[in-house]
Amino acid sequence: GFKRAVYHAATGVLEPADCGAQVRHSAVIWQSADTSGYFLGLGNCGRPDEIDGIFFDWGDLWYPASIDGFEIAYATDASEGPNSIELAVRFYNNSNGFGDNEWPPVAGFSLALPGKPAGYEYQFFGWFVTVDLEGTSLEFMLGDDDLDSDYLPDFGYSYRVLDYGTSLGTGPLFSEPNDPLSGPGADDAFDLYIRDPNAANPCDPNTPFVYWGTFWFGGTPYCQTHLALYGAEECTPPVAVRLRGL
Repeated sequence: GFKRAVYHAATGVLEPADCGAQVRHSAVIWQSADTSGYFLGLGNCGRPDEIDGIFFDWGDLWYPASIDGFEIAYATDASEGPNSIELAVRFYNNSNGFGDNEWPPVAGFSLALPGKPAGYEYQFFGWFVTVDLEGTSLEFMLGDDDLDSDYLPDFGYSYRVLDYGTSLGTGPLFSEPNDPLSGPGADDAFDLYIRDPNAANPCDPNTPFVYWGTFWFGGTPYCQTHLALYGAEECTPPVAVRLRGL
């Protein structure tokens, strides 16, 4: 149960990819897109004993990049409809996981997304959604400092369910780089941020999020929450120098 769709931010139109939508073919900057078929649902204080959670993952880029599109993937049991759930996806610079992440995000998007197709007989359904930012002012730069001295700029990204609709379990798919060169720095771990559990009301939307811990997928090879980044790498132009013999 997987379908693909393309969201054109310039027009606000979500098109099913199997109905002729143009899936972008620009340069892949980074990707962990070979899905394992597993996902993890996130809580949002909508039901007893749940938490309002942010699922944070990270990686390395080869170079700083100008991002004009990205692909996410999620699974849900929400009822059918074009706007069944609302998912927040955010991007961060200078993030290396294990609580070492830079806030606030450099870019963030709240996406009203579909649930199960009508007549689907099984409980959960997966969607791959390409978000096309071309023709808007929403493109953003990603990749700043190298935090772990591996000569690669570190970045992070997060999933958070803002509105579950009728769903009892919605969350990002787990994927792995289908080519190690396409996702440098992939780590088999993720950070979880939740609203401060020591606050008087942890589900109050004014309660700040705090780092709760780092957890492992247990995947072989490493896997992450699904992401592909598209755009253009921003390399420093070569500088001519004179070599003088001694």
